[in-house]
Amino acid sequence: MPELRSDGPIGEGSEFRIVFMRQGNDVTLAESDRPKGVIVAASNTMMDLDTSYDFTDTHGGTKLVVTTDIGPKGLVSVLSPLLRLYMRHALAKKYETVKKACEGESDPPQG
Repeated sequence: MPELRSDGPIGEGSEFRIVFMRQGNDVTLAESDRPKGVIVAASNTMMDLDTSYDFTDTHGGTKLVVTTDIGPKGLVSVLSPLLRLYMRHALAKKYETVKKACEGESDPPQG
C-alpha cells in the first residue's frame, strides 16, 4: 500500500513510498494533466523509473497507454536486457489487476 510522504492534497510534487518487486521505492507524481494522464518518477537502489500513463477516450471506454523508461544503476545495468523483460512481465500483471479493479471486479487478483 502506498505511503504518502508529503503534506497537502495529492497532486504534482506529491511524494510516496511504495514496495514493488520487494524493493522500496521513492515515488513522485512528476506531472498531472487530468484527465489526459500523469507521469510518475520512481527511484530505488537498483534503478530509476519514469512512467507515463496516458488516457484516451474511446467509444464507450478509456484506452490506457503506459510507457516506462528504466534507468538501471550500478551492476544492475549489466543485466538491463533481462531486467527489462522481467519488468515488462511484472508490470503487465499489475496493470491487469488495476484494469479488473477499475472495471468493477469484486475480487481482483492479488499481485
